[in-house]
Amino acid sequence: MLKKTKAIIFDLDGTLIDSMWMWQDIDTQYLGKFGLFVPEDLQKAIEGMSFTETAAYFKERFKLPKTIEEIKREWNEMAYDKYIHDAPLKKGALP
Repeated sequence: MLKKTKAIIFDLDGTLIDSMWMWQDIDTQYLGKFGLFVPEDLQKAIEGMSFTETAAYFKERFKLPKTIEEIKREWNEMAYDKYIHDAPLKKGALP
């Protein structure tokens, strides 16, 4: 069935699994490691930014002692753990 298929594109977040909440949780946990709190305007400020742009924004706004690549790596590690253990499948998605 898929022998001639060159690529498959699918939308994971919000379509197959309920994971949109995770990123706010990751923001809270990540900033908490530095003794910081998530400001009320953060979600609006980063809306529409790429992953790299968001990491750069965090580094600058919160004066984080990490490189942009380190921030992204740590976020990815945190997200991986949450995807494996905490993100429930949406209704109709098969495991």
